[in-house]
Amino acid sequence: DNAFAYCSGLTSVTIRNIVTSIGASPFDYSSGLTSVTIPDAVTSIGYYAFAYCSGLTSITIPAAVTSIGDNAFAYCSGLTSVAFNADSCTSAYRAFNNCTNITNFTFGNNVKVIPAYLCYGLSGLTSVTIPNAVTSIGNYAFDYCSGLTSVTIPDAVTSIGDNAFAYCSGLTSVTIPNAVTSIGNYAFDYCSGLTSVTIGNSVTSIGAYTFYGCSGLTSVTIPDGVTSIGEYAFYYCSGLDTVFMEPETVPSLGDHCFDNNTDNRVFIIPCASYDSYYNHADWYSYRESLNVHEIDLSIIVASNSPYYGSVNVVSQSGHNVYCDSTTIVYAEDDEHCVFDHWSNGNTANPDTLHLNGDSTVTAIFIPNRYTLSVLSNDGSVGSVSGSGSYNYMDTIEIIATATDHHHFVMWNDGNRDNPRQYVVRGDATIIATFAIDIYTVNAVPNDPVRGMVTQSGTEFEYLSPCTVEATAYTGYTFAGWSNGVTSNPYTFAVQSDVELTALFIAEGEEVYTVTVVSADPTMGTVSGGGQAMDGGTITIRATGNPGYHFVRWNDDNTDSVRTVEVHGNVTYTAYFASNNGEGIDDISAEDIKIVASNGEIVLEGAEGMAVNVFDMMGRRIFGMTSAQEPCRVAVMQRGIYLVKVGTLPARKVVVVR
Repeated sequence: DNAFAYCSGLTSVTIRNIVTSIGASPFDYSSGLTSVTIPDAVTSIGYYAFAYCSGLTSITIPAAVTSIGDNAFAYCSGLTSVAFNADSCTSAYRAFNNCTNITNFTFGNNVKVIPAYLCYGLSGLTSVTIPNAVTSIGNYAFDYCSGLTSVTIPDAVTSIGDNAFAYCSGLTSVTIPNAVTSIGNYAFDYCSGLTSVTIGNSVTSIGAYTFYGCSGLTSVTIPDGVTSIGEYAFYYCSGLDTVFMEPETVPSLGDHCFDNNTDNRVFIIPCASYDSYYNHADWYSYRESLNVHEIDLSIIVASNSPYYGSVNVVSQSGHNVYCDSTTIVYAEDDEHCVFDHWSNGNTANPDTLHLNGDSTVTAIFIPNRYTLSVLSNDGSVGSVSGSGSYNYMDTIEIIATATDHHHFVMWNDGNRDNPRQYVVRGDATIIATFAIDIYTVNAVPNDPVRGMVTQSGTEFEYLSPCTVEATAYTGYTFAGWSNGVTSNPYTFAVQSDVELTALFIAEGEEVYTVTVVSADPTMGTVSGGGQAMDGGTITIRATGNPGYHFVRWNDDNTDSVRTVEVHGNVTYTAYFASNNGEGIDDISAEDIKIVASNGEIVLEGAEGMAVNVFDMMGRRIFGMTSAQEPCRVAVMQRGIYLVKVGTLPARKVVVVR
């Protein structure tokens, strides 16, 4: 304690990181001290620790600090900025007493508690932002902060302590969050500049003297949940002329709670609770100010659907809605609906309502039922869905589904959406029109200087005949079509879009054939191939059947659709595998490939080598000393097998299903 007290020549201090506690008065009256850093490890700061250090201009309180002693920074007249990061500090009694030049007091985002008296008397503060993590504001926390004009209390705050904002005469408005259940005694007393206060819906008690002397208040609303208001709570609120009381259960009042307000002050109370307030002992002195007239009650009238009908207020007694006033409402149904009852159970139409509070009344209409028939113009080429009985204004999805090689064209009302969202407005028949698919045929010569091609049309319905004819020019010969057909003229049934090339060759030129096959047609199919001249290109495709996928071609290419350059007759084999992991895993060793094909284990690249296949019991089920390509091993049943090729040490686990 007092280790460096009165060291007026001391200008800066470095406190080592191992320090966890700063004792009482170690630096008080060190007026030359302009800079000090409090280590993050410090958990407590003693009383008068830096009192009268008039040269200090800023200070940061670390997050670990849990207690700050009395007057720890008192009379630091040069202090203008404080960063308070203590997450859970529980005591800081007048820690910044008479530090009237502090204008910037910030809180860390993780601060949960604002301790009592923390900012007591900081008249230089004009605004403060309380972090969202704060749940409680301690007693006297901002007492006598007379320059404070703005403060936002976060939604997480559940309690506001006694005198928390007392004598904050510059404060003009405050909103008490819904999480707060009680407001402490004197919490806002003598906040004379306060003109607006919003009290959260969860508040159940308002303490004594809470708003004492708030002369700028002209009106206040007491939420429905309040059960008690302390003595002198609104005493000497000289401008208060209207108090809106929402509680239907009369709250208890302390002595002189609303005394010394304006002469024409009124209490607006719930209509149905007038007798309860009037006869309650605590409200005896205010019974002549109780008022239930001219209350701006609201009545909301509505229909259970805007499509079914409308509701109107036929008549209402008076300009404003009075307690037990009458309102006549009328429900007018649409031609497609019938009024059934009101939401209050009444069936009269018009109906007379007696109001004692805000009201909502809904007219319940019953819609007519209509039949929607969804049909196909030809059931052999397309089907539809969506027919049924529906309420007026129901939205129904109708769908037209064409058979293979046909397509949906439109509905009979011209709409082309499919699926379509149809709104039911009456009995209706909707017909889907389908048409046969149209395909394009395009036949061309491989070289227009060698010959020409004619065809019987360009667009054809599915399975319609098309005839193409190739005519060679002098010096050239027609060698066939790119799909391998040599007929000329060539007539075929159109089943898809067709691209044909007529191959014209000169003497000495050759045409080569590309053949595509599936290793197992039960797993996948292939298309493409045909004929081309040397250097020409042909596109080939492999498509897995449902439940299977393409793996590779026999030349190890893994593109399911590819264009190959032709330099001779060639065959491409496509291999497939199950999507569920069934089949045989592909391996690669010494360019040896193993695949599944129609219940067989097929080896490629193993010619001249010994091949042995074992089951999971270690029994050899197949052996060959010199395999031929490809080597096919028939498997009698599903299971897991081991394959050994030649002297290769690796064995491959193969699953066959």
